[in-house]
Amino acid sequence: MRNKEGNSCLAFVAIVATIIIGMVGYNYYLCVNGYLFRDGIILFKRFAPAHTELTYVSERWVEDYVPNKWYFLLKKPVKDEVCKREIEVSVEAYNHFNVGDYYDWEVKKELKE
Repeated sequence: MRNKEGNSCLAFVAIVATIIIGMVGYNYYLCVNGYLFRDGIILFKRFAPAHTELTYVSERWVEDYVPNKWYFLLKKPVKDEVCKREIEVSVEAYNHFNVGDYYDWEVKKELKE
């Protein structure tokens, strides 16, 4: 049998797991009824320079290198709403497209050829 603290710990773990799953789901299914999109009008371009991150794991600090990353904030009408989503793109796509252009994820194949 579990005591009160054991039940509280299980409830806490369940809540944390639900929050994490919700955050991940929000990133991938940002808009109406879980609609995932990778195309739309570019509202904003963002560059995140390379850097290192420190993470505390198993009683020690671990340093991770994070490379350069490029992002587009896209907007697309879906049903009766206008949805927005930020996606990571290649440096070629970042340099090729401008704010206001229509971006389609499938174009990345053509840029590499």
